[in-house]
Amino acid sequence: MNANAPSSHLPLLYMIGGFLVLYTLYVVSLFRPRKSGRRRHWRTHDWLWVPLAGLTGVVLLALWWHLRIGP
Repeated sequence: MNANAPSSHLPLLYMIGGFLVLYTLYVVSLFRPRKSGRRRHWRTHDWLWVPLAGLTGVVLLALWWHLRIGP
């Protein structure tokens, strides 16, 4: 398999895209209204893990972009 072929990096792109979609759905589901109609409020650790997980997705996309372009 040719490491520089664009199709060789598609599985990595699918995994990164899957991570970002699932992560987004998880965060959205956290803040939807509960059975009582009340919404969940941001807690202290939310200010840490939400941006860090988003940053992880951005870094994974940057890694894919770097692999796609090649040396």
